[in-house]
Amino acid sequence: MSNELEKTDLIHRIPVWIRICAVLAYFLVFSLAESHTTKLLPESAAVDSSTDEGGQPVAAHHVPWVRLIVPDLMIAEWFESDSNRIGILDRIPILAGTVLLLGAVLLIGHSLLRLLRIVPTNTLESSVYCFALGMSAVSLYVLLIGLAGGLRVKTLYIVPVVLALVYEVYHCRTQMSVRATAQQFVARLKPPRQAWLILFPFSLIVAGAILPPWEFDVREYHMQVPAEWYRNGQIEYLPHNVYGNMPLASELILIPPMALGSGAESWYSGALIGKTMMSFYVIFAALAVMAIARRFGRQRSGWAAAILVVSCPWIGYVATTGLNEVALGCFIVTSVLAILNAQASQNPLRHVLLAGLFAGSAAATKYTGVVFAILPLLVWTLWIAKTRSNNVEVSTVAEANNDTSSWQAVWTFAVVFTIGATIVFSPWLIKNAVFTGNPTYPLLSTLFVSADRDVELDARWDRAHQVPASDSVGEHIRKIGYASSRQSPLLMGLLVLSCLVMYTDRRLVPLALYLVFGVLAWWFATHHVERFLVPLIPLSAVLAGVTLERLFSNAKLFWGVCIGLSLYGFMYLGAGMENDSRVLVKLDVLRHGPSLSAPRTTEKVHRFLNKKLTSDDVVLLVGDAEPFDLTPQTIYATCFDPDVLQGVIDGKTATAQRGALAELNVDYIYVSWEEIKRYRATYGYDGYVTRDLFNKQLVPAGVISVETELRIDSDFGQLFRCNQ
Repeated sequence: MSNELEKTDLIHRIPVWIRICAVLAYFLVFSLAESHTTKLLPESAAVDSSTDEGGQPVAAHHVPWVRLIVPDLMIAEWFESDSNRIGILDRIPILAGTVLLLGAVLLIGHSLLRLLRIVPTNTLESSVYCFALGMSAVSLYVLLIGLAGGLRVKTLYIVPVVLALVYEVYHCRTQMSVRATAQQFVARLKPPRQAWLILFPFSLIVAGAILPPWEFDVREYHMQVPAEWYRNGQIEYLPHNVYGNMPLASELILIPPMALGSGAESWYSGALIGKTMMSFYVIFAALAVMAIARRFGRQRSGWAAAILVVSCPWIGYVATTGLNEVALGCFIVTSVLAILNAQASQNPLRHVLLAGLFAGSAAATKYTGVVFAILPLLVWTLWIAKTRSNNVEVSTVAEANNDTSSWQAVWTFAVVFTIGATIVFSPWLIKNAVFTGNPTYPLLSTLFVSADRDVELDARWDRAHQVPASDSVGEHIRKIGYASSRQSPLLMGLLVLSCLVMYTDRRLVPLALYLVFGVLAWWFATHHVERFLVPLIPLSAVLAGVTLERLFSNAKLFWGVCIGLSLYGFMYLGAGMENDSRVLVKLDVLRHGPSLSAPRTTEKVHRFLNKKLTSDDVVLLVGDAEPFDLTPQTIYATCFDPDVLQGVIDGKTATAQRGALAELNVDYIYVSWEEIKRYRATYGYDGYVTRDLFNKQLVPAGVISVETELRIDSDFGQLFRCNQ
């Protein structure tokens, strides 16, 4: 089939030299684009550094190539040019825990595939299904036991693994089958040579994922909320963290290693294991696009698509920081794979159910999954049901006319898909409905009124997340097309050229329509955060991978381009341009210091409090909403939640204020003026919190005292001791 398509392909009617020139032209535009600039800091490990320490400004797209020319500078950044800071052995427990967790997830996923009686067509699809189904099942299980208050019961995490193991052993009862299974597993561990083009950048993604989190959203809720739930022993409504009440299915993988660990810091090491585990969404998304791309081209199409995924800077950035867009993208392409299998299967309903489960998992990962996954995938499923020529499981009346049978298929497919999505996604909606009265909390606040939500806070949320009216379409096209610092050097160019492939291979049209719908939904229904398009990258890579294989029939040219892509992705992550590249520095040093460069005020305060206080002490944070790495207990609120301090001290005498703080066992109050300033310039912040409140009221009244042991710039933050 692919050979026949090649003969009529528009691309193959174009001379090879013109194809090469077209690719080089896009790459030239990409390289010369005015991308976000960064600093080359020989000794800096700084993430998102805003200070010039003598480095020269360099265009973002040039950095990976500069580091390729002078790799010793990049390697020196990995340990901050100080051999005394090198530590590798402390990664072993994190990696070991991740491998065990991955094994448990794959085991559970494989058992569920057996229960559903789904037999994947090959090992590649089997591994993708096992991972996606296992991750979905584990997150749903943790949600249910968390709502029941059992997050700290170790046995509850062991039981499903034991049951899955017993079930697998039952199906491999004879000694011969066990031995054959083991031999087959060992044989699969030897990857083909091309796999190193995927494993090369992925190894650096894993190394970066092991590091402590630094990205604001991750420290505010992606990792903070699971840690908070674990410390509380249950999944509950968090009135001080609005983000903690949204679906966070992918982040729940952090909780099992927290619970199964030992020691006072098990919550922290468990969180790093979970964060590292989340990075594996990259490799399984790559395997999923490989399986899809091979359906539309040769095996090389699959390799190209997978390499485009793993080497894309956006994918590496999201995966190393601990954000969840790659998880959403992984569930989307896995659901697409299930839909394609349903289209070709004589018994499609099980595959449709699987597609629904993965679409529901996407929505359970992030609310945007409803628009990016459930809606388009449901439409695609219905289209397949309508166009199938042989509906073995669907037709219930043999003598019915074709039209009636076709609509029966549509309704049956719709019901089965919806059941699958509902199983995974509905518990999150029910949780919010019970806790807040709004199943989509904090969205649709005008439709579902929550009794404990302030009208001003809801308005602040809506203003911050509304669709921007003044954004330039042209500027966003420029950034997404070639100028973004985290864009792949060839992905968008190949995506444009894929139109030539689709002209003759109409099988690819549904993928293109899916992408068009996703981009339009992003533009008309979100606040235009570029990161929200990352879930569409794996699907884009399918079209781009097929196009790359059609462009370069010459194997040397093809693999040369793939090697270049792999190197670019590796060098982007290794250069530490927009991510933390200190992959060889001791984990304890990264968390507690000392820092070679001046840390941020908040980081400095957190380290001081961790040394000064224990897990029994309490800190009240004002303006600071990223408390993840703090050992003491924290009382905090995001800028979209009621101010905590005002609720404690407003309208009380100095004596009553001291008593109220003592009742909460508050030892310290930290005020982050730099964050409050940022909030007031963008989203808004409660006017009750002012410098005069602290410096002219609470301090003179003896309620609090300025902490003199730690020197920080009062323009950025202030730390106070509570006088009890």
